[in-house]
Amino acid sequence: MLCAEQLTKKYRTGEGVFNLNFKVSNGKIVGLVGTSGSGKTTLMRCLAGLLEPDEGRVLLDGSHPNTSEGRKKIAYLPEQADLIPDLTVVEQLHFKAMAFGHKGPSLERIVQEAIKAVNLGAYAEQLCGQLSAGQRRRVWLAWAVLQQAELYLLDDPTSGLDRKTQKWLKQWLDEQRLAGNSIVVATQHIHWIEDIADYCLVLEQGKIVKRKKRPNKLIVLDEKLLNRQD
Repeated sequence: MLCAEQLTKKYRTGEGVFNLNFKVSNGKIVGLVGTSGSGKTTLMRCLAGLLEPDEGRVLLDGSHPNTSEGRKKIAYLPEQADLIPDLTVVEQLHFKAMAFGHKGPSLERIVQEAIKAVNLGAYAEQLCGQLSAGQRRRVWLAWAVLQQAELYLLDDPTSGLDRKTQKWLKQWLDEQRLAGNSIVVATQHIHWIEDIADYCLVLEQGKIVKRKKRPNKLIVLDEKLLNRQD
């Protein structure tokens, strides 16, 4: 289980996230919805253990996420994928697979499965520096397939994706939920995430202002609701 308790991270500009409280249980998908500058990326980096909160804390199964055990459990896919431009797609995925601990015959198998899952077969031997924005995003998503983590943090995963790949992504997220994994998706597009998320947290100026839970109904949050576990 992932928990954010009174989480606050402030910047000198006055922006940040402020006193956030929520939980993500195993087998749940949570959407973080907000416009650019609402605090989504700051929150995701705190959840991944890459930013230390000024106040409050983040716990993953009762421990800090930025530990050796926590890093094994977390697949954080940021808004901008850091690809090595001089590697081909298959070389990039081999590199990542080895970093995730795959080796021997299983390495080649899981790389090919990831390429097939995101429909990159036609580009497997193409240099990453020559890919379009949407194709680079597919490589980014293939990383998530490779890692087989327990908590997936996806920041703006639909950017640059065509409708077919967006549909695949929804199916893949649902498969991870059915497998008991936890998923947090940050996006500006509430209509894309709301039909698969168990609930959405709407961010404005670094604060959670609304909760959208299936069935489709927006609820203004109070402290009891923010701290309630689903």
